[in-house]
Amino acid sequence: MRRIRQKAVLRTHLIKSLLLVMIFLTACQKEFQDRPTPIPSLTPTITQIPTITLTPTLVPTITRTPTRTPTRTATTIPSPTPRDTATPIVYQPANLFELRAGNNNLVDWGYTYITERDEKETGEVNQLSALLAFRLLDRGIHSESLTFLEKDITVYYLNVSHDFDDLSCQMRLVIGAAYGRDVPIFELPADGSAYLTVYRSRSRMVFEPWNIHANYLLPFEARQEMFSYMFMQDFETWLSTLPDDLILLAEHPILWHQDSWPQVKFDMSRISATAARNYSLFNIDVYDRLTGPSAAALSLSAHILDRAKLSTCVDAFAARYLVFITK
Repeated sequence: MRRIRQKAVLRTHLIKSLLLVMIFLTACQKEFQDRPTPIPSLTPTITQIPTITLTPTLVPTITRTPTRTPTRTATTIPSPTPRDTATPIVYQPANLFELRAGNNNLVDWGYTYITERDEKETGEVNQLSALLAFRLLDRGIHSESLTFLEKDITVYYLNVSHDFDDLSCQMRLVIGAAYGRDVPIFELPADGSAYLTVYRSRSRMVFEPWNIHANYLLPFEARQEMFSYMFMQDFETWLSTLPDDLILLAEHPILWHQDSWPQVKFDMSRISATAARNYSLFNIDVYDRLTGPSAAALSLSAHILDRAKLSTCVDAFAARYLVFITK
């Protein structure tokens, strides 16, 4: 027991001695200046953690779509689309004034000028085209329907007259057409059959029909400087503005070379305006073949070539192009 007590006392003295040595060493240590100390600070700096502020997410607003109230409503019966009513065409014959072709031939209601002519070796004329003067009897476009080559065609024409010497004939001057029956002008499709070739001049200008026709035979781009191309509905509006002092002329073939008949027939079968202008100038058999000039074409050509008198009026002519001369 005694030994154990001595060991305990000895341990106590040893611990006290170590504590005194440590206190002494701490008192003698120099103070660090402006240098990082390897000894941790007694009170560590607390780094503040940033607080997270929660921004509330906006809930998208919903635009309400109006819904139809299921009410029982009466269904209206569609009414027919109103159409333009035809304006009555007033009789308004044009007045003749003095006009000369090339300062030589007087242009009156019986004036004719041959634009193309060809003869066979026998001297018989087998191709003839001519420019005729007409008196415009009103300022409207008339129409009628016909069936040609099993197709319905609406023909548009001007109401005119021409003097065959002492015989004055009221005639239809065909200017265009459309496939269908009784097609009004305002429903015409904008194709070649609905356009007119028009030459306009004044009486103080020199009238030379040979030059007008020569320019018409030029390529399309070249003749645009002289001729106007008018849609049928625009032409109808312009027609109503023309004065009373007016001379109208129209040019068209009357006789064709026989070897050109197949092409003429083909054009007549697919172009409504060509069919309308030519059907009265040909005889057509039951097989829809062109068999030769009609009686009207032969009578008209005999009058133009030989001044033969007509026993009956020629009731129709046509226009490849129109010439309007005002005073």
